[in-house]
Amino acid sequence: MERLGIRAGSLSEIIGKMEENGLVCRARSEEDRRKICISLTEKGCCALEKANQAIKKQEMVLFLSLSLEEQETMCHLLEKLLDGWEQQFDAELLRGHHARCRDREQNSGGEKTISGKGQNQ
Repeated sequence: MERLGIRAGSLSEIIGKMEENGLVCRARSEEDRRKICISLTEKGCCALEKANQAIKKQEMVLFLSLSLEEQETMCHLLEKLLDGWEQQFDAELLRGHHARCRDREQNSGGEKTISGKGQNQ
C-alpha cells in the first residue's frame, strides 16, 4: 500500500466499492487466515479487458503522428525513464523504511519492534 501511496482505510473502501459492483470478491487465505485474498470476478475481468482495449486504442491514436522509427525510439526512451523512476522510487521507499525502523527503535528505548500482518505499518 505504501508503494501505491494509498492508506489502508482508503484501499479497503475502494475494494469495498469494487466488491459492491461485482468486480472483485474477497476470501480468507487458506494458508494464512490473517490474509484476505482479492480476486477479479468474471465481470471484473470483462471490465479490465474493456479498459485495456480503450487504453490500446488511445495509444494508437496518440502514436499516429509518429513514424514507426519514431514510435520505437519513443517506446525505448519511455522504458528507460520508467526504469530510472522505478529505481529512484525503490531507493526512496527503502530510505523511508529504514528511517521508520530507526524511529521505532528510538521510540521503544532501543528495542526493535516488528509489526504484525494485521497491523498498520
